[in-house]
Parts: sequence; structure tokens; C-alpha cells
Amino acid sequence: HKDSMGSAAVIETVEVQVMSAGTGVEHSEFNASQTEVVSLLQIWILSKERNVSPQYAQKRFDHTKYTNAFTKAVGVYGESELGIHQDASIALGRFDTEQEVEYVLTHQKNGFYFFVIEGEITIAGKVLQKRDALGVWDTDKLSLQAKKGAFVLAIEVPMF
Repeated sequence: HKDSMGSAAVIETVEVQVMSAGTGVEHSEFNASQTEVVSLLQIWILSKERNVSPQYAQKRFDHTKYTNAFTKAVGVYGESELGIHQDASIALGRFDTEQEVEYVLTHQKNGFYFFVIEGEITIAGKVLQKRDALGVWDTDKLSLQAKKGAFVLAIEVPMF
């Protein structure tokens, strides 16, 4: 990552970067390696505020904190280490055993979007595998069955 605010960093596995373009910023994302293939997700969440100052932050998450449970990685400013200008959140979950997990919304007007990075999960009878995703709304919680080795993003966004 490189941007016009002077931020430049290599984003490693299990690191999360947030950037608020705010009133304007130029940026680029590129593979820093000449030999390794890059695999990343770039997720855009619209801000609920206008004319905020551009911001950048990056954090490595200790996998022991989100093993066999979901842990918030991104959320509303002041509620999460990596804050955004929206009533939204992104949580990480890595499962080393097969188990059922309940996920509860943090903001009642939101919906869920689950993205499988690795492994397999089942939600409402739908089997999701690597790079599959499923959106769910009009409920405040749901259960998912995670297979051993599943690595999942739970993305919560307002349903406008």
C-alpha cells in the first residue's frame, strides 16, 4: 500500500488495513513480491459521514484471539482498534474444530455478509466453501456450522 498521506506498508497475512479516503487521497495497492502470488480482499464500505479527514491504519491480529470464535477487527470509531465512519463491522473467525457458532448483530439495522477465506461453513442449510459468500438480513442473530479449518469473515453493514 502507498498513498498521498505518506503511508506506505506491506500488508502481511492476517493483517487488516483500513483507509478512509475522506476529503480525498490517492492510493495504490500492489504486490510487493516479485515471486509470490498475492491474495487479498479489498472491501469498500460507504461512509455515513461526509468531509472527514483521510485516515490510514493497519494491524496484525493474533490468531489465538479469533480461534473458535468471531473477534471484531474493524468497527465504528471508538468501538474498535480499526475504526471506520459507518455503523458496520468486520469480524474474523478461524475454527480448529467442527462446531456450531452463533453470531449476533451489533447494530440492529444491519445485515450479515459471510465470506469464506478457507474451509467450509454451513448457514441455513447452504454449504459455503473457499471464496463463497452469503448475505443474510431481517434477523438479529444466526447460527453457522464451521468445519475444522474454516477461516471466515463476518461483515455487518447497514441495510439502506
